[in-house]
Amino acid sequence: MAFEWSIIPTSLVILLSGFFIAGTAGGLLPGAHMNSLVLFIGSAGILTAIGIGVMQAAHSISSLIPAIFLGAPSESTSLATLPAHRLLFKGEGYRALYLSLFGSVLGCIGFIVMALPVWFFLPFLETTLVSGMGIILSFIIAFSILGDAPGRRLKALFVFLLSGIFGMLVLKGSIPLENKLFCMLSGAFGIGGLAFAIITDAGKGTRIPVQKLKVSASSVKTSSLIIPAVCGTLSGLIVGVLPATSTSHAVFLTLTLAAPFLTMIGEEAYLIAVGASQTSNFLFSVLTLRILGKARNGTVVAINKSLSATGGITNPQVLAITGAFLSAILLAVLLAGFAAKPLLKLASGANGLIVNVTVIAALIAMTFITSGFFGLLIALTSASIGILCMSLEARRTHVLGMLLMPTLLFYLGL
Repeated sequence: MAFEWSIIPTSLVILLSGFFIAGTAGGLLPGAHMNSLVLFIGSAGILTAIGIGVMQAAHSISSLIPAIFLGAPSESTSLATLPAHRLLFKGEGYRALYLSLFGSVLGCIGFIVMALPVWFFLPFLETTLVSGMGIILSFIIAFSILGDAPGRRLKALFVFLLSGIFGMLVLKGSIPLENKLFCMLSGAFGIGGLAFAIITDAGKGTRIPVQKLKVSASSVKTSSLIIPAVCGTLSGLIVGVLPATSTSHAVFLTLTLAAPFLTMIGEEAYLIAVGASQTSNFLFSVLTLRILGKARNGTVVAINKSLSATGGITNPQVLAITGAFLSAILLAVLLAGFAAKPLLKLASGANGLIVNVTVIAALIAMTFITSGFFGLLIALTSASIGILCMSLEARRTHVLGMLLMPTLLFYLGL
């Protein structure tokens, strides 16, 4: 029997399409965080909760595009910014997006595989992670610094401590948390990286090469995708369960632990892991809300508020939100893959200096619009730390000390 589309109310299609479009637009606009977008949602009920899930899915995928093509990171895509930009200037921007989208789908698959075990063991998992996270983070930080080249370890430690102290000062400020994160990360990974390219002449006179619009299946081995995807999925679980953690340093944490087992280039592993964490984070956050009654991010807080009048989220509602999210992810991935090719054709041949200066100006403008002079000061200071890190030839992941140090102190009770 053929499916009758007429049984789906037109009003429902229009409603969910509106949420999807809003999420897509928000992801494409640097600085438009989901926590800010959901503030404009006034209605309540299960349809609103499902719509928020659809919006989150669209936002997760579309936010990859400015991170890859413009070097404009969000909190969750900051680690993907530099690797993606490098591939763009090698003519492989489509490959960068392909890997990120692949990771997003694998993150959904990873969630489906892990959902049932997590459902039963989540209370125990939360207790274990909370009690041991201080020790785990201490180990990861030490491992990362000592894992740098012998001649650069003191430089790495200096960058980490400087970034950490700066992050602690910023997080005590009065502007919203998502704005602080955007200012710090867009400064360190966006403005700083692009400015360093200009300073060192890497971005002067260089034209973005003609982009390869196909990805050879033989160049992406399925076996090499598994570990980065698992790392990204576990990162999503960690952030979905624990307070005071972010996707950026959860990905950094899991990939650092898995480094000896990675079989693909580091920058590509980051792209896959970031994509997987983008999608799995939300899904695990919904499970955490249902099982523990705790909302770990602004999007899930909005879902909880939408369902509070009905007594809280139920199992059927979890399934409905999850199903809508997964469906929207598939649609968003298809649209992103389709839209990327004309965008890359348009970018091919563009002057690298003009592109870098334009993106820096746009990031500065967006920072000022969202966070004022204080936010601009944060972004420019972060950019200075990022430039210093690259000048010292330390790995840029050490700049994540601005997130890792405050989180470490939180879990150590200091």
